[in-house]
Amino acid sequence: MESPPGLVGSARMRALLEQLREHYDLIVIDTPPVNILTDAALIGVHADGVLLVVRAGATDIAALSYAMEQLRHVRAPALGVVLNDVDIKRYSAYDGAYKYASYETYLTADAEQG
Repeated sequence: MESPPGLVGSARMRALLEQLREHYDLIVIDTPPVNILTDAALIGVHADGVLLVVRAGATDIAALSYAMEQLRHVRAPALGVVLNDVDIKRYSAYDGAYKYASYETYLTADAEQG
């Protein structure tokens, strides 16, 4: 029996994807995280594009950088990032902790520190 990474990168998988492309405009393949298993990167090679899903407040920037490096390494076309699990109340403009600062505010703060 062939290993999962072997199946994902196999000629049979490529043929399946080509067959699906003939019948569908959009094919979404949900894979395990690219940082944990190679499946995502291997499938990404045959995709028109890859979207990384990151969890708000949980995904570390180093983990995101590593994931992007894995995709670059196999030349999978990264299209962007989907941010999920966003706490709307926490991050909305109506939250009492949210403050809008204009460009001039930053200039004033820099001048006071300098």
